[in-house]
Amino acid sequence: MPLAIHFIFLILCCQPVQAQEKGFDTKKVTAEEIKDSPYFILLAKRAQMPAQSLELFRQALSLRTVTQDDNWVAALRVNMATALFSLGNTKQAFSELLTAEKLYKSTGNKIAQGEVLIIMARFYTRNKVWPEAQKYYKQALALEESVGEMRIAANIMLRLAEIAIEKNELKNAVHYLSYSKKLSETSDDKTGIANSYVRLAEVFRNQKKYSIGERLIIKSALPLYRSSGYKAGRIDCFDGLGKIYHSQKRYSEAKWFFIQANTQARALNDQEGIIISLINLGGVKIDIGDYNLAKRDFKEAEALAQKKGDLVLIVGVKQAYAELYKATGQYQDMEDPVLLKNSLEKYYYSQAESANVARYYSEPSKVLKAKAVVSNENSYISIKIIVSTLIVLFCIFLITKWIK
Repeated sequence: MPLAIHFIFLILCCQPVQAQEKGFDTKKVTAEEIKDSPYFILLAKRAQMPAQSLELFRQALSLRTVTQDDNWVAALRVNMATALFSLGNTKQAFSELLTAEKLYKSTGNKIAQGEVLIIMARFYTRNKVWPEAQKYYKQALALEESVGEMRIAANIMLRLAEIAIEKNELKNAVHYLSYSKKLSETSDDKTGIANSYVRLAEVFRNQKKYSIGERLIIKSALPLYRSSGYKAGRIDCFDGLGKIYHSQKRYSEAKWFFIQANTQARALNDQEGIIISLINLGGVKIDIGDYNLAKRDFKEAEALAQKKGDLVLIVGVKQAYAELYKATGQYQDMEDPVLLKNSLEKYYYSQAESANVARYYSEPSKVLKAKAVVSNENSYISIKIIVSTLIVLFCIFLITKWIK
C-alpha cells in the first residue's frame, strides 16, 4: 500500500513538469515562426549552395516592408546577382546588377552605385572585354571621387593600370599607377601605396628594368604590407619577385619566391593564389628539367581548379601542361594550344554576350524601339496581304465578266 501511494505521488509530481516542457516547446516554435525578410537573408548568407541562397534571397525580397527602402532592395539584388553568377546564369545576374545600380542612382547613393559598377567592370575584366571594363571602371571612378572616397578611387585606378599592363600599354599603366599612389597617399592608405609599387614593378619587368622592379618590391612594397598587416599583399610581392627572377633565368631565386607565394596562399586559404603559384613554380621546374616535379605541381593545380569550377584557371593549367609536354617531346599527350585558346575565347564571348543582352533589355527606350519596329513590320505585312487579296478579287471579277 505505501508503494502504491509513493507511485501516485510521483505521477502527480511529474505532470506539472510535462506541462512546463510543452509550454517551452510552444514558445520555441512560436519564435521560429517569425520569419521576416532579415530571417531569410540570414539563412541565405549561411546557405552552402548558391541555388538555395538565391531562393532565400527571393523570399526575403517578397517579404519587403515599408521600412525597407530602395537601398535595401538594391543590396539584396546584388546578393542575388552573386548567387546567379555562381550558378552560371550571367544574363539574369547582370540584370540584377543593372536593377541595383538604377535603384542606388535613384536614391542618390553614389558610393553603392559605384561599387555595383565596379562589380560589372570586374566581370568584363575577367572575360577580357577591355573596353567595357574600362568604361564601367571610369564611371565608378567619377562617382567615388565626387563623394571623396579616395581609397576606392585609388583601387579603381589600380584596376585600370592592370588592364593597361595586360594590353601592353605601359605608358598608360604608369599614369594610372602614379595617380593611384597619389590618392592612396592622400588617404594614408599604406596597403594602397604598396599595391601601386607591386604593379609598377610588373611594368618595369615588362620593360626589362629588373633591378628597379626588384627594389620597388623589396624596399617599398613589402615593408608597407608588413606595416599595414595586409598578409595577402605578400603573395603578390613573392609572385612579382618570382617573375622578375624567372625572366632573368635566375631559377633558384625564382623557385624560392614562388614557393613563398604558395606557402602564404595556403596559410590564407587563397585557392586562386595556390593554383597560380603552382603553375608558376611548375614553369620554373620545366626550365631546370625537373619534369616530374613540374607535373606534380600541375596535377595539384588542375585538381584545385576543377574543384573551384573556374574555366579560366582550368585552361591556364592545361596551357602549362602543354609547355611541359612540349619540353619532354610528349606531343601525343598535349592538348592543342590553339583549341584551348579558342575554347577560352568562346567562353569569354558567351559570358559577355549574356551580359550585353541583359544590358539591352534594361534600357526601355531600346526595347520600345524594337517593339515599334516589329509593329511597323507587322503593319506593312498586313497592308501587303490586303492589297494582294484585293488584286486577286479584282482579277477574278474581270475573268468572270469576260466569260459571260
